Amino acid sequence: MFLDIKMNNSKSNLKELFKEIWPSIETEYNAGGFCSERHMQAEIYFQLKQSKNIKDYKFWIEPVIYSNDKLFHKLGLKGIIPDMLVSIGTSIVGVVEIKYVPHGYSQFNKDMTNIKKFYTNKGKPESFQLKTDNITGQYNNDKFTIDNDILLIYLVIANAGSDSFSEKESIWKSINADDYLFLTGRIDNQNMPVFK
Repeated sequence: MFLDIKMNNSKSNLKELFKEIWPSIETEYNAGGFCSERHMQAEIYFQLKQSKNIKDYKFWIEPVIYSNDKLFHKLGLKGIIPDMLVSIGTSIVGVVEIKYVPHGYSQFNKDMTNIKKFYTNKGKPESFQLKTDNITGQYNNDKFTIDNDILLIYLVIANAGSDSFSEKESIWKSINADDYLFLTGRIDNQNMPVFK
């Protein structure tokens, strides 16, 4: 029962956690603190780990999706490397894609393809591995599944004219997602960036 209550609140808590750290990402960007998308990703991870509201979340950075589950191939996730996964126990409660192109226009197709694959496989019993066995260096036997209430998160810093911004509604409709978190930093080359 206690775990069920945690899981039901995980989506709203996770949304609030990412919203809480986004102003720190804005501050770091405005100070010229990012030299690459990976640098932004590292700062996001750092801010998440520093939060007092981290709860029971575990963050997996660029995990290679692998499984020895015989039915796993049906999911179409093999070899996908999302920017970040979020879990509680062995349940994946969030998938995060990050885009950092402040000097140009962001492309969203690859990111949305990854997000869609996780979303369309939510609640399915097929599992995959993420944890490493500290003795062998191989994946251990913990089986992760995609929670039925997975949160889709897209974090973008890019030119204000990017398709990621102008086609926001059609992007999310294309995967039939009605609940997601889309945090942005819009750069227009003339005014202060707008983060929201």
